[in-house]
Amino acid sequence: MNFAQYASAALAATLLLVTAMPARAADEGATLSPIVRVMTVNAAHGRKDSLNQLLLGRGSIQSNLGDLASTLTRSGPDLVALQEADGPSRWSGSFDHVNALARQAGFAWRFRGDHAQSWLYRYGTALLSHLPLTATHSVRFEPSPPSPRKGFVIGEMRWPGSDEDPGEPRLAVDVVSVHFDYLSQAARERQLRQLTQTLQRRSNPRIVLGDFNSEWNAPDSMVQRLASQTTLQAFEPLAADHATYGERRIDWILISPEFRFHGYETLPDVISDHRAVVADIGLARRPGRPATAAPPADPQAAD
Repeated sequence: MNFAQYASAALAATLLLVTAMPARAADEGATLSPIVRVMTVNAAHGRKDSLNQLLLGRGSIQSNLGDLASTLTRSGPDLVALQEADGPSRWSGSFDHVNALARQAGFAWRFRGDHAQSWLYRYGTALLSHLPLTATHSVRFEPSPPSPRKGFVIGEMRWPGSDEDPGEPRLAVDVVSVHFDYLSQAARERQLRQLTQTLQRRSNPRIVLGDFNSEWNAPDSMVQRLASQTTLQAFEPLAADHATYGERRIDWILISPEFRFHGYETLPDVISDHRAVVADIGLARRPGRPATAAPPADPQAAD
């Protein structure tokens, strides 16, 4: 066989192989939009890994939040979910931690919900975003003494469009930052019902991030039950190398079927008694309901 005959035979074999290969894009979730990076971290009232924020002065709290802001800047999330995020509180320096983080890390949109309030403290969960964030609201769970009240915040984020079609309407996505009770299983079950009822009344694709105080394989796992009840999925839920609080994995990022994970990491940075979790997420398929154009929204400028 001469060279021309060899080349012709090789080309024919290659074409036959390609033709015989099944289409895999739909099965494996080809990305139809840019990747969005999201993060969740329990901000621990700005105390970092200290015993209690009451033992720290305002300067130490500010320095700790500066370290957290540096991690946000370096890791580059488009969206951040915060828990134990303080408004002006006597026990943590008497200034707004969420505003400070937004200003230092350059987030144009931010929203905090105050779930626990007293003369000493004012805090809850929060969202920071580089992408437009609208229709935000805060939900307080029912009281669960002796724990301070917990809750969640929810907003509508606009997914960035593709370079191929920059005029395409932006997909509306619900993003949630949640914190469940850490002492009582019964309280977590009530809180799960309240969150699930809220999500089931909404039709947008969703990303739920936060401190669940629950492991995947624990008895009556809150994170596993939320995933099954709302068709959310976790990244490698049984993997042993994603611990976020000591040896436990209690901080989670859950996504609806419209999305796919393209990366997932627990950060080594000591910015809290929890480790931050970062995930790269792509849109795997277009949702059945068409997106509407994003309404005009003024960014909430950081103070």
